[in-house]
Amino acid sequence: MLLIQPFSWPVQGDRAFLIYMAQVVARGEPLYAATPFGYTPLSALIGGGWIWLTSTVTDLPGYLSLRVLGLICYPLTGMAIYHLLRGITQRSVLVWVGVLLFAGFGMPMMIGCINAEPKILVVLFASLGMAAVLKERWLQAGLCAGLCVLAWHPAGLYGLAMLMTVMAGGGAQRWKAASRLVIGGLLALSVLVLYLSVTGTWQPAWNQLVLKHLANEASRLAEAPLRWVPEISRGFLTEVPHFILAAAGVVIAIVRPGKTMLARPGSGMLFGGAIVLWLLFYSMEFQSHVDFIVILPLITVWAVVALERVMDLVSLPAWLWIVGVGIYGLGDVPFMRPRMTLDEQRAWIQELADRYPDRPFVASRAEQVHVLLERQMPLKFIRYHNMEEVVVELEGGCARMGQQLADLSEFILIVRRTEPRHYHACAAGHFSALCGGEPVAVYREPASMLPIPRLNTWYAQYHVYECGKVGDRRLDVRD
Repeated sequence: MLLIQPFSWPVQGDRAFLIYMAQVVARGEPLYAATPFGYTPLSALIGGGWIWLTSTVTDLPGYLSLRVLGLICYPLTGMAIYHLLRGITQRSVLVWVGVLLFAGFGMPMMIGCINAEPKILVVLFASLGMAAVLKERWLQAGLCAGLCVLAWHPAGLYGLAMLMTVMAGGGAQRWKAASRLVIGGLLALSVLVLYLSVTGTWQPAWNQLVLKHLANEASRLAEAPLRWVPEISRGFLTEVPHFILAAAGVVIAIVRPGKTMLARPGSGMLFGGAIVLWLLFYSMEFQSHVDFIVILPLITVWAVVALERVMDLVSLPAWLWIVGVGIYGLGDVPFMRPRMTLDEQRAWIQELADRYPDRPFVASRAEQVHVLLERQMPLKFIRYHNMEEVVVELEGGCARMGQQLADLSEFILIVRRTEPRHYHACAAGHFSALCGGEPVAVYREPASMLPIPRLNTWYAQYHVYECGKVGDRRLDVRD
């Protein structure tokens, strides 16, 4: 991970959003009451606790201390993958080849070094949970399944795959095993119950975790069910062979049942059932290539199944397989570089802070402004996204949003220019009414975070407006 220079990557998009959530927790604010956060809170709680802890002993900014946490968490996922593969096969060459295949995924490495990424936590707990299922440690498996849900609630599919494996096993002990699995899951989910009870945020959590997603899912059911397929090449271009090998592994396991390393009872159901559940989920709900991170343990296992067959057919020394896969998997790591560094990003944001030291900033789809300045956003809504429409209505509707903006009097709006359909209609109307006119500054920064620098060609524009009293001069436009 150190080869990709983790402290040089900028803070962007969903990563900035998640870091801000950790900063909210670190300040002691109730997560769901203070923000429109719509996911389960484990990553925010871990990140917020880490920021608070490190702030008591160092002067490191919270967004940088989270990178230290990422440098701890991501290697743990590699250890979990090793533990999982060791539970499947005793052939050391297959175990190490699998670990190297997983290490070769550039996207999770890059994202994992920035913060306590929820999907990296899913990889960690899912790997440990599936390893526990193979060893019939049902309570431990349930705890891991529950922690997956706490990290990113769609990851409950792993728990469902584990339960399917138990029930498909038959025998008088399956109900006892299933009950222990469920008890473990409930014990993990008690963290969420405790947090919502202590903060008194049951209602906003219900609105944001449940109602918002139900409304959004209903509007997306008509989308193309296979639109996730081309996204594989967008985020994992150099790792496409991983996915091809995984598909081959599934075919080999079907054609040669009981003759692969997945000979242990229930292992085929566990890994096959999980991959089927995730592909069905992607066909109904898919946002970006980052969503693939959670199935990388499955891709790794199935790819190793295919390589096992290749190794049986092609006799080579074990060290040659390990070196070859290592070069293939990690060969592009030294070339993973951001098109904009964190220092360059901080420069334009600090310029704004120096120009307007006494005015509040409202950053719409530009959370990095508040993250790097370590400021609290003046309003609950952060992105003013059309996906937040249900929450907006439950929080008082369009009129209340307009009143809150007007109450700020003079403020600076930093808005990321994007497709109009991405913005909540009434937010766009309020911004136009309060700010209007031409922006006083326009900044650009790369909008995508792909492991291969030459693919990061998409730039986002951030327009800066003086809302309220108009200033007497403009800032220079920065490209």
